[in-house]
Parts: sequence; C-alpha cells; structure tokens
Amino acid sequence: MNSSLKENLITTKDAGELSGYTSDYLSRLVRSGHIAGERVGHSWIIERASLERFMEKQKVRKVDRARDLANARAEEYRRHHQLLRRVTKSLTSSVPVSQTGLAPAT
Repeated sequence: MNSSLKENLITTKDAGELSGYTSDYLSRLVRSGHIAGERVGHSWIIERASLERFMEKQKVRKVDRARDLANARAEEYRRHHQLLRRVTKSLTSSVPVSQTGLAPAT
C-alpha cells in the first residue's frame, strides 16, 4: 500500500481521536453515506479527507444554527417587551388618578 493512500485511510479509533466522535457514530456516518469509508472484516476504515470535510460542514452548520437561535431569541425579546410596554401603558392610562386613592403629584 502506498504511503499517501495509507495516510488518507484511518480506522474509526483514529478518526474518533481526530474528530471526537465515537466509533459507532463514525461507522453509522459511513453506512449512511455522510463520510466515505468501507468495512474491512469487522472494522471500518474511513477516508480522512471525507471526515475532515464532514467536520467542517458540521462546524459551519453549528455557527449558522447558533446565529439563527440568537436572532430568534432577540426577536422574542423585542416582542415580549413591546407587549409589556403596551400592557403597562394601557393599565396606567385606564385607571383614573382619583380611583387609586393617591393624591395627585404637585
């Protein structure tokens, strides 16, 4: 086996150390076609370049997901505070000062 081919093919154990994923998850990724690899006997051999591309895609997806969640939370915050302002305004404007029992400010 030539050295470049040997460097590009790694075991699920080595791939797990590189990626942080478990061997079971990596073999599932190969079976589902998300990363390139093949079964040799009872072990799975993975293409390093394919795993690196997958990890990069996951990193981009994670950043995009975090941005989407941050935008959604900011929009929820804005809507919540708009509602609070409307409720507060309607409550304070609908109660006449004479009914509160408080003396008007002078």
